[in-house]
Amino acid sequence: MGRINFVFDVPSTDMYSATIVDTQGRIVETLVKDRLIRGEAKLGFNTSHLLKGLYLVIVTSEKWEILRGKFIVN
Repeated sequence: MGRINFVFDVPSTDMYSATIVDTQGRIVETLVKDRLIRGEAKLGFNTSHLLKGLYLVIVTSEKWEILRGKFIVN
């Protein structure tokens, strides 16, 4: 079972969305769509259901893109 974890700073308390996107730009999964509190946040999820390949995790609000990270599923 694969698992990936990200730690990132939330600049302001707001509604955020975290999505997994494939190399074609398609949203594979929305991980969270919720209010995050300003400060450090941790995001972890299971990758075992994803096909092998390169993916992006993107965390955004209406004002900010606070995380754009790449990961590989083997």
